[in-house]
Amino acid sequence: MQEDINLNQQIASLLISVVLVAVGLMLRKRAEEEGSPMLLTAWSISKTDFFLLVWFMLMFVFLVSSVLGKGLIREVDIENDDQVVLWNALVSALAMQVPLITLFIILYVFPYTRQLMGVISVVSKNYIQLFKSGFVLLMAGMPAFMGVSIIWGLLITLLIMAGLPITGEPQTIVTLIAEAEFGFNVIGLVFAAVVLAPIAEELLFRGMLYRFFRQQMSMQMAAWVTGILFALIHFSIVAFVPLVFLGYYLARCYERTADIRVPIVIHGLFNALMLVRMLVFNVLA
Repeated sequence: MQEDINLNQQIASLLISVVLVAVGLMLRKRAEEEGSPMLLTAWSISKTDFFLLVWFMLMFVFLVSSVLGKGLIREVDIENDDQVVLWNALVSALAMQVPLITLFIILYVFPYTRQLMGVISVVSKNYIQLFKSGFVLLMAGMPAFMGVSIIWGLLITLLIMAGLPITGEPQTIVTLIAEAEFGFNVIGLVFAAVVLAPIAEELLFRGMLYRFFRQQMSMQMAAWVTGILFALIHFSIVAFVPLVFLGYYLARCYERTADIRVPIVIHGLFNALMLVRMLVFNVLA
């Protein structure tokens, strides 16, 4: 029975991969048309101001998330273990994402901090064009992403077979959503993963870190550096290299379109796609 389940999952994984790669190849030429005649504006900020700003942001998020977490995190017991774990995961996600997004809004309210932050987006798209651009660019990058994922997955499998203590589980929040019963906590986690996380992470990694690093090094190097930092915060060895590539690709799309909303949409659609993929595997299991 277990062999049948594994076979079904493998077939589903292959079919999903083939479809994603095929759509990506079909949209490759369309993706080449996505871009902007405008260049991403330089961020004129000194290293001292940048590190002070990062320190302030980290302290703000840490303090707010600590207060929220301490007041809302619940103790796990046997009777309500699953729901409490889901609730705690939701609180942990919101306690990091909401303060960070709120802080970005505050920084752009006041003239001095808005001038310090600089211009994150220089292109104006309506929301229909925005989602079209995000979808096309996501799918165009999918063949390369799937290739990186397959190669890295094979390497991880070999390392596990060699006896290295590597867990083959996907990211915790993805597993929780896929395996949980539908309810408020699941809706909240999906919203956090598909909406809040892309906004918070893209504002931080592409809107801030990438813009800073691209003034200190080449654009390619800045994209790779922020991709590595992006992968590190997800604490997943199994997904590390694919996430590095995703972070790199998001930076390149940001550079290409000069609009921070484009990588936000790509990131959100990517997370949604991974959740659907995980749910399919869970149903087959």
